[in-house]
Amino acid sequence: MKTILIFNLDAPKTRPGLFLCALLGGLLPWLLLGCATPRGESRPVRETTVWVVRHAEKTSAEAADPPLSEQGQARAEDLARRLRGEGVEAIFVSPTVRTRATAEPLARAAGKALLSYPAKDYAGLRQRIQKEFQGRTVLVVGHSNTVLEILEALGAPRPLPALADEDYDYLFRVSLPEAGAATVKTVQYGAAHRQEAVPGKPR
Repeated sequence: MKTILIFNLDAPKTRPGLFLCALLGGLLPWLLLGCATPRGESRPVRETTVWVVRHAEKTSAEAADPPLSEQGQARAEDLARRLRGEGVEAIFVSPTVRTRATAEPLARAAGKALLSYPAKDYAGLRQRIQKEFQGRTVLVVGHSNTVLEILEALGAPRPLPALADEDYDYLFRVSLPEAGAATVKTVQYGAAHRQEAVPGKPR
């Protein structure tokens, strides 16, 4: 389609505003068309980030639901400092004192309430994250014998064969794209406190 602009050279010189309006009126639709977004252009992919961490050091292995030790309380503060700039919008904890205490410093700093997830229902946890927090950043606090299972439920491969009882300084970052496979990155935070992974079911 061709656009033909007709200029009236005999138009009164005393009314240039009308001529300018007519000219712009003819060009405006084509200018708008050139600025339109192509139909085939895809929207940005939203990636969900899930930080997964074991609770910090506890006082006793014999107690049914032990609190954090002084070392664990310091690590909880380290976790808050490490994740403070990550934009965490939701914090999930298991129904235990030590996971809640590990997450509380970050929850206070971020102004977020702690959300509880049922023990062993990791598929349900993933569904809730994808439904309610798609494209956002969340933290999940678990245990040495659940953290790696949570990573697998999120679709990420196990970065370690197991977590030992003395492994406290691991922090895992899982990236969940809208399409494609999940990936996991392992980082260390706080004071070094780990040993090589061993078989069995650490607590």
